[in-house]
Amino acid sequence: RRKLGLTQAEFSAKLGTPQSYVARFESGTHDVRLSRFLEMVRVLGLDVVIVPKETASQLQNYYCNPTASNAEQPAYRAIVGDLDDDDES
Repeated sequence: RRKLGLTQAEFSAKLGTPQSYVARFESGTHDVRLSRFLEMVRVLGLDVVIVPKETASQLQNYYCNPTASNAEQPAYRAIVGDLDDDDES
């Protein structure tokens, strides 16, 4: 939500929840139900992808260990570029 420039109040309004709900799950004092998590994903313009366990490590390696070939791919730049931006804040 921060990357999108949304305050807790704005994000909670889009979710239809009180701002205190957003504050609680961001602080880790409240677990989010799957249905609410999926709504958060939708509001943030993201997608959830489920992959087999044996594929997960390959994907993680692809996105976390750039090579000349995959670092040029748009999907890699979109995901890893976003992760790199988080390190600077």
